[in-house]
Amino acid sequence: MNNLADALVYAVAYINLAPGDDDCGALESIMGFLHGATRDELQAVREALERAVKAEEASGSPRLDVLNAYNELRDSLQSE
Repeated sequence: MNNLADALVYAVAYINLAPGDDDCGALESIMGFLHGATRDELQAVREALERAVKAEEASGSPRLDVLNAYNELRDSLQSE
């Protein structure tokens, strides 16, 4: 489950960083699917998100836009 959660976190951050407003629907759909996720699935995504944040911060030159995208996802997951 970790690999799927890691992929999901990466995909959401990538979509969130893409230019334009067309990606808003994709993000809303993903969050809709997460709304129906089990507690274990959501926990796996939260753990993947923490791994991604730590990896970005440890990269030597963390990208603020990527960290902001991760924070937005974290905020969205808190309501789940």
